[in-house]
Amino acid sequence: NAETLRILNEKIKNREIEKFYLCIVHGRPTPPAGTLTGYIFKDAAKNQVYVRKESEKGAKTAITKYNTMDTRGSLSLVECELLTGRTHQIRAQMASAGHPLLGDGKYGREKQNKAYGESSQALYSYRLRFAFKSDASLLNYLKDRAFSVQYVDFVEKYFPGVHFH
Repeated sequence: NAETLRILNEKIKNREIEKFYLCIVHGRPTPPAGTLTGYIFKDAAKNQVYVRKESEKGAKTAITKYNTMDTRGSLSLVECELLTGRTHQIRAQMASAGHPLLGDGKYGREKQNKAYGESSQALYSYRLRFAFKSDASLLNYLKDRAFSVQYVDFVEKYFPGVHFH
């Protein structure tokens, strides 16, 4: 209903809903865990974004926490938490850090992606946590609850046996 949607939109705006993603990237992020902070500028005509280290007109702050869960060969399984929600944020920031997503045709490395036969990015929203800091009215029952998927196909393909729940 309208009240539920209003509450959810408020909680998203106030960053009281935590969103976690799994992705496979080329290489080994250094350090293995950290925070990527930059400014994202969107080129609407190309439907692409660019990451800048310094702010510029029209750019928005982008913050992504990441943690390398495993590395096998030249690929790493990474968990990302969005602290901001910008268009293509994870894809652009990981590529800007030198670790584009496996299969990403827009921000990735075509030659490496072809070697793996992947044509779509290895990125999946797998966990949501309701970290309410203020009253959520009829949604209070969700406070501190988290919901995770149990299976992600690209994780099973490249990192079998890794648990991420």
